[in-house]
Amino acid sequence: MDSANQHAIEYREHDGIIGVFLLSKPTTHCGIVDARLNLTPQIRKGETVEFKCYTNREGGTTPGKWGHIIGLANNHSGQKRFVKARLAWRVDIENKRFEPITGEVVQCDTSGYTD
Repeated sequence: MDSANQHAIEYREHDGIIGVFLLSKPTTHCGIVDARLNLTPQIRKGETVEFKCYTNREGGTTPGKWGHIIGLANNHSGQKRFVKARLAWRVDIENKRFEPITGEVVQCDTSGYTD
């Protein structure tokens, strides 16, 4: 998530619970949980959590910018690559939290993720 590799966003789904975590000092299998976001009550059928989201001012789809804005969007089972997020959050590393984004259009690139 950052050039120093001091933060990461981790997505987990287990027993019907969907969560996203902001980790500091991430390693391959763990890290310190700085913030959590329970998406279970907010996600709708057909939606997925997207990590390559952006507004007109921030975020982006280039490596190094992924994960700074996350969103819930429906790409119609892979039929659409670029979609508008229904709900979105800014990842605030400094204050260790997820901030809801309201009043701004958030677009997401739903293509596969590579390093």
